[in-house]
Amino acid sequence: MCHAPCDFNKCVCKDGYYRNSQGNCTEPKKCRRERCGSANSVRKSCAKPLECQISCLQKEEPRFCKSLKCIPFGCECEEGFVLYYDEKGLPTCIPQSKCP
Repeated sequence: MCHAPCDFNKCVCKDGYYRNSQGNCTEPKKCRRERCGSANSVRKSCAKPLECQISCLQKEEPRFCKSLKCIPFGCECEEGFVLYYDEKGLPTCIPQSKCP
C-alpha cells in the first residue's frame, strides 16, 4: 500500500512521493501498479483509512471518518466483502456473509 506519512517519529516522503509496501518512497504512478496484499481487495486512488472501512465488527462508517483524509493509492475490500482481522491481527477481506 502506498501512503505518504510514516509512523510517528519516523521519516516522511518528499512531496509528491508515497511509501510503498516495501517501505520505500516512490512516484504515484508506481503505486497504482502495486497489488493489494489481501485477496478480494482493490487499489483506489483515494481509499478510506482502515478504521473507516466496513468490517465484521463495524457495520457502518463512523461519523469521524467524514473529516479524515483518504489514503492515496490505498486498498479497500471489493463490493460484497468486508474487513476481517485474522488471528495474527492482519486485515483481510472476506464475504460479509462469512463474518463470525
